[in-house]
Order: sequence, then C-alpha cells, then structure tokens
Amino acid sequence: DGGFVLSERRPPILNITTPLFIISTSGRSTGERVPTLASTPFPSPINDTSKIAKMGFLRKYIFPILFGVIFFSLFKNHLPKFKVLSALETIDLLKKNDKLSLVRFGDGEFDIIAQKRGPNYQRTSPRLREALLKILNSRSICVAVPEALSVDVLTPENSTNSHLRFWRTYVVLRAQLFRHILDSTRLYGDACVSRPYTNSQDDQLATQVFRQIRTLWTNKNVVVIEGELTRFGVGNDLLNDAASVKRIIGPAKNAFEKCDLIIEEARKQPEGTIFIVALGPAAKIIAYELSNQFKTLDLGHLDIEYEWYLRKMKEGGSVPNKYVNEAKVNFDSESEPFDPSLYESQIIAKFLN
Repeated sequence: DGGFVLSERRPPILNITTPLFIISTSGRSTGERVPTLASTPFPSPINDTSKIAKMGFLRKYIFPILFGVIFFSLFKNHLPKFKVLSALETIDLLKKNDKLSLVRFGDGEFDIIAQKRGPNYQRTSPRLREALLKILNSRSICVAVPEALSVDVLTPENSTNSHLRFWRTYVVLRAQLFRHILDSTRLYGDACVSRPYTNSQDDQLATQVFRQIRTLWTNKNVVVIEGELTRFGVGNDLLNDAASVKRIIGPAKNAFEKCDLIIEEARKQPEGTIFIVALGPAAKIIAYELSNQFKTLDLGHLDIEYEWYLRKMKEGGSVPNKYVNEAKVNFDSESEPFDPSLYESQIIAKFLN
C-alpha cells in the first residue's frame, strides 16, 4: 500500500475488538456474544460469473424489498439511530468555522471497515481499514455519515425511491456494524451534502445546497485533489467564485497507494488555501491529514451531481468528458468536444500509478 502511515496524533476513542451484542426485538440486549469485526471470517471473492449475476439480481430486486421494506418496517424502532445534520446545516457548520474540515463516510468506506468489498476503484487492505476507523473517531474534523442513519429522516415524500430503498436496506444489513463503530451521542454532518439532486424529491433543496456550498470557497485560493479524468468544476461554474484554482491529480484507481506523495505536495501550498478532495476512500485520509494545516473538504460526487442537476438528469448517467463510476458508460469522450487547455494549465502535480 505504498509508504503512507496515518498520523497517530488523534487516538481512536473506540476499540474495534469490543464484543458486539445481539439486540432482541424488545430492545434489550440478549447478552449473546457474536464475533467481533476483527475475528469474523469473511468469504473469499466470488469468481463464478453465474453466482455474481444471481447476487446482482438479489441486491437489485430482492434485498430492497426484503430488507428495505419488510425488515425495515418490522424493526425500525430497534435500529441504531444517530444524530445527523441536514445538508444545509452541515454547510452552515463549515461556514461558521474557517478551520473545520469535512470528511464523508458512505457505503464504500463502511464496506471497507466491515471487511467487505469496497468500491471497484480502490483495493482494500487492513491498513486502509484501520486508517478509516481512526478518522471516523476523530473529534477535530466534521465527520459526515449518510442522513439515513437518523432512520426517521428519509421518507417517500423527500427521497427518491432508489435512494430510500438502498439506504433502508443498508441500514438494516449493517445495523450491528453501526452500533459498533458510531457514537450515538455525537452530532455528525451529512455525507450526502455532495449528492443533493438525484437523492431528493425536492429540486429546490438541490438549488440551495449548490448555491450555499460554493460560498465555502468564494474568493479563496482553491486546490482540487482529484482522480485522473474527474475534472471537478471543468465545463461548469462550480468553481467560478474561487480566487484561483490549481489541481493535484491522483490515480483513477487505488489512490490510497499515492496518499503520502499527494499529501507532501499539498502541504507546499500557501496558508489560507482551501482543498477540495474527490478521490474515493483515499480522500478521507488526505482530508484528515491536511486538516491540521488547511480547511479541506471531501466533496466527491459533487461535481457530477451538479452536472446532472444542470442537465436535469434525475436518474444520473454519463457526463461528457468526465469519469462517472456509476454510469453504464464510465467515460464519454465523444458526445461533446473538450478543450483541455485551461484544465491542464491548472495542474501543478500528477501522481499516477
């Protein structure tokens, strides 16, 4: 995983080997011990394509109905609940504190922590998992988790059906994990602050979020740390209010292996620089490490979400000349012309695999 070593200046507040307990439907602990995350055996990756296809069918159709509807309705009152700010409240918190940095945790990071398959663009490892756990427990940054962990917040009235089903399913399936690694007394930011359009029924909310989040870098010198072909803010006005824009380019895949080099380069920037990081799970480590020197915002997905908003693509999809991991066609380089001159002039360093 390269030479990166996470700083030890902020010790974790939770021991990951603490035993878990099964919670009965009465809401009381049965006292029955279950394996800890560290000792739980996890199956090896599935290579049989027919099994993968079946699992895809289960995840897309059966799990959302079984877990996201039936189990969620039955056990809603017994699921772990956490305090999560709204997207606008999260932005307001970041505006009030010039030194506060943002690190977002989504299903990809939680899957890595659970020793499951992470995103297809980041190789998992014990060191990455340990780093994410330490950052999750940091009190010096705004740690953001999906608002779905408030349990009651997402409803059919305010969320798209796909967003609602996915997160209700995920909360049920990862309930024990969340009990183990999150703090019910802590106030978290909203990890979906960078995804206000395709997840919400309220397009006006998306308008407000995009308008407000831009104020975080108005008249500031911005450095974007992003993956190759991410092109954050290129071709739209998302960064137009910044005083200047520079870029540090990391690899599109397995960026964790380049974290040490990226962080070293980033620390050369002048005081007062604001960093926007869009680099998958590696963004969490980079944002955390830079947070004691710079305001750093982990805002992966924001640019693509803004493109979808501008193009009124509520279901998402490919965006010309930008890499979109969730689209059927990840990189569309043909539908619109692209002049790379401004983008390339902003790049100050590249660290590719």
